[in-house]
Amino acid sequence: MLFTMIIKDLKLLLHDRIELFVLLFMPLAFIGILGAALGGGGNANVSNEPLQIALVDVQGAEEALMEYERNLVERGLGDTAIQELLEQARIQTIPATLREDVFSGELESRVVLEELRSLSEVTENGQYEAVFLLEEGYHQAYWDYLYFQSGSMEPLQIKVDDNEYTAKIITQMVDYFFEQWHVHMEIASINETTQDTVLELNETYKSETAFANRLISGFDYYAVGMVTMFVMFGTTFVASYSLTEKKSHLFLRLRLADIPFYYYMLSKWLTSFIIAFLQVCLIFTFCYFVYEVTWDHIGLMLVVTCCLSVMIGGLSTVLASLSYISNSYRTIQAFSFLGVAILSFIGGSFGYAQTPITKFTPNGVAMEGYFIAMVGNGGIHELTHIFPMVLTFVFVCLAVSSLLLTRKGDIQ
Repeated sequence: MLFTMIIKDLKLLLHDRIELFVLLFMPLAFIGILGAALGGGGNANVSNEPLQIALVDVQGAEEALMEYERNLVERGLGDTAIQELLEQARIQTIPATLREDVFSGELESRVVLEELRSLSEVTENGQYEAVFLLEEGYHQAYWDYLYFQSGSMEPLQIKVDDNEYTAKIITQMVDYFFEQWHVHMEIASINETTQDTVLELNETYKSETAFANRLISGFDYYAVGMVTMFVMFGTTFVASYSLTEKKSHLFLRLRLADIPFYYYMLSKWLTSFIIAFLQVCLIFTFCYFVYEVTWDHIGLMLVVTCCLSVMIGGLSTVLASLSYISNSYRTIQAFSFLGVAILSFIGGSFGYAQTPITKFTPNGVAMEGYFIAMVGNGGIHELTHIFPMVLTFVFVCLAVSSLLLTRKGDIQ
């Protein structure tokens, strides 16, 4: 019976050309228009102009080295050990790490990193999309953490132009790089590695750090953004099927046949899941061949797609329940025109968004996961932080659906 109801809804969808147009062709059209508008051709970057990024080193590497030498002498280290550490420190500076390990490869031609000595020079020298600030003492803390695993490493202070979402992506890449570096250092500390091993860490984390030198193109961004937006329209179609079945007394006949209401809602949840999963896979497949939207990890992309489809299924049950108790298609229409627009704006489907509630929206959660799958080199562990949100969202949706239906006497 469950599969019969699911197949019936899928057949209705296949015979409705307008719905298929909205779910498949409209997102592809938006991806092409918006992606081209940002200059994101294939794997090209969002802008043809390189990003201007300022690195404000208040103390300066040479002055920091002299100060660090005095600190090493105070530690009571021998002359040989001090010279070895200073030679390593001269190579392993924050600016060198950014140039050689972060902004290298494909990013080398896309990023202009200019070193300055004060914030006043930022204003004098021109407009920068992002500013990295190294305060006095940051170099010494970096070297202490690197060579002695002492103290703590504060994250880089980064200021980003609010109008440059590409710069925001780059700063996220920088944060992620150093986050993985910290993890590597913690592992080295736990394993009680020797000082010699730590001194060789620079070469080790170059090859092992989960980081991709790849920028998100305009087509990449809007492929993800439009998919996560238009997938929500599937909930309105499934909810409209449910209300039509109520008005035609089909739901009442199912209840007379002693079929529990949650059994019926489960069929709607699974129908929405299947529609969303197939929709996303078809659109991304088209984008791969036409817009050159590529994925570093297909497996992670499919996992995120499953999570998104699960949340869309939960959202469909809530919308179907609301339409039941209102006994009107206006609820569905309101969500289609207003609800989807609000969620798209908050979740970042039309542009970079980072509000306190972004991570609580289906498209916000999915977009974060998709970008990890698109540029990350790690495994499933990179997505574990989104799973609790997915489960919580689905649980709340199912709970709300149950409460709405069980409180409405004329549909029990």
